[in-house]
Amino acid sequence: MGKIRRKFDVSFKIQVCQRIEANLQTVAEICHDNQLQRAVVEGWLQRYTAGTLAPKANDRQKELERENEKLKAKVGELTMTIDLLKKVEAWKKQQTSVASSIVTSSNLAQFQRPADMLASRSPATTTSPRGTK
Repeated sequence: MGKIRRKFDVSFKIQVCQRIEANLQTVAEICHDNQLQRAVVEGWLQRYTAGTLAPKANDRQKELERENEKLKAKVGELTMTIDLLKKVEAWKKQQTSVASSIVTSSNLAQFQRPADMLASRSPATTTSPRGTK
């Protein structure tokens, strides 16, 4: 069985190098705390001081592609929401224009019906006990 190789993010490597350069921790302390070999940390330090400790182009490209997909999904979601809100707004305008309760000169006659006409439309029904008239 082969060894299990751990992979560390570039941000972690940079953080380790910054802690060493700021004299917050020694190489030995960092190696002990993170269970790393001294040669690995020293390699990171060499690359950090040389300015070559940076994410690979492929990693950065993959990260940008993931972010791009998330943003495309969000734009699609927001577009669908806007379309739905436009449809709801149009429906609401149609409903309020059809059954408007605002009295205007064009629908004034509709609201001037006498009250007794309204009562005659739906007469009250009463029931009488059986056998009595």
